[in-house]
Amino acid sequence: SDNNAKCEVDGTKTASCDHGCGEKDTVADAGSALEHSYTNYVSDNNAKCEVDGTKTASCDHGCGEKDTVADVGSALEHSYTNYISNNDATTEVDGTKTAVCDHGCGEKDTVADEGSKLPPETTGGSTTGGNSTGGNTAGESTTGGNTAGGNTAQENVAPGGATVEGTDTGDDTAVGTMLLMMLCSGLALCLVLRKRENAKF
Repeated sequence: SDNNAKCEVDGTKTASCDHGCGEKDTVADAGSALEHSYTNYVSDNNAKCEVDGTKTASCDHGCGEKDTVADVGSALEHSYTNYISNNDATTEVDGTKTAVCDHGCGEKDTVADEGSKLPPETTGGSTTGGNSTGGNTAGESTTGGNTAGGNTAQENVAPGGATVEGTDTGDDTAVGTMLLMMLCSGLALCLVLRKRENAKF
């Protein structure tokens, strides 16, 4: 053999003349063709999430042929790093956040966005829970000069200059009526007494 066989191509073999004249004869070395041989496979870096990629090797005999096979076990796992809030938190519970797989497969992962619960809502000057409305605090509504809860009544002046202090506003009418009746009775008595004195004369 002349050791010149190639992949899928027979080489040649040469013989010298048996009589020593120096002549040579070269013929095909039938069956000497080589088979492709692949040993050095390199990943093609095309694996995807949950799908194996491939790896390729060139023929060891230098013929230029290549062989590509499945790169078993090269499938990627989903990876999530850039989580973005879904803006769905409330005052009662945390919201959620979502990330798209880093490998570009389109898969998404949604998890709890811990610590995103909103603070208690405020309406105008009133804070829910503190129950403060406007400038009045419930339990101490002020009406006119009277303070509900503190129940302070203004001084009431009875007919004739008499001052009635500490009287609740709900009793003012009754007290005034009673004093008026007493005054009228006093006047009537005075008239009767005067008539009797005039009658004597």
